[in-house]
Amino acid sequence: MTGSYSHKLLVVDDDESIPKIVERLFSPQGIRVIYAASGESGLEKFTQVRQPFSIILSDQRLPGMAGHEFLKQASQISPDSIRILITAYQSVDDIINAINIGHVHKIIRKPWENQFFLDTVNQSLTQYEVNIEEKKLFETAREHNEKLYNLKKELLNKMDAHKEKLSTYTDMICRLEQELERIEVDPESQRQKGIKTILTQMGTTKQTTQENLDTLYVQLLSELIDQFKGISSRRGFEMDFHKVWGE
Repeated sequence: MTGSYSHKLLVVDDDESIPKIVERLFSPQGIRVIYAASGESGLEKFTQVRQPFSIILSDQRLPGMAGHEFLKQASQISPDSIRILITAYQSVDDIINAINIGHVHKIIRKPWENQFFLDTVNQSLTQYEVNIEEKKLFETAREHNEKLYNLKKELLNKMDAHKEKLSTYTDMICRLEQELERIEVDPESQRQKGIKTILTQMGTTKQTTQENLDTLYVQLLSELIDQFKGISSRRGFEMDFHKVWGE
């Protein structure tokens, strides 16, 4: 057990000596023991506490309601509680009912040795803490997975938008190239002189087009990284996009 939990035990038994024994054993550990003399009374105890019971101990032979029936209803109210059946009988039917109906985790026979009882309950308290911590970790993992899924979805939508934008620019460039190819250059015209001047300064048409595409690609990639950074920051994630996309 760890010191971070404040445990409570619910003991349901019509023998008043039993809760006194349990309280004497566990009060040195700071564990609170709550007592009920019947199954009906035990169910009422759940409405009187804020914190769930770590352990529920119930005798099998209770007035009005059998122990396994009480534990069945208790499991529906407090499913995380460890349920232990106490019985002075070795009836096979009682054991089967306790397991199949009451969903008990352990069975302790009366009379018991105090050290055995102490060890059994302490082990159950440790198991309770492990179960609760696993439940918390599972919930944390679920929340992070949901955040990652939403981030991925948003990033993919942004990528699709940029792909569409890049495709539009590419189409525009292709149409401009086609228009240039259709120009019938007049040797005596000023248009030919202008084209020759451009080609002289910037090289061939192929080189100029490639440079323009490279520049456009760099600009679009820079804009894409900036938007990804903004999305990541709003979602609470820190990513080194230069390592992802390359320097």
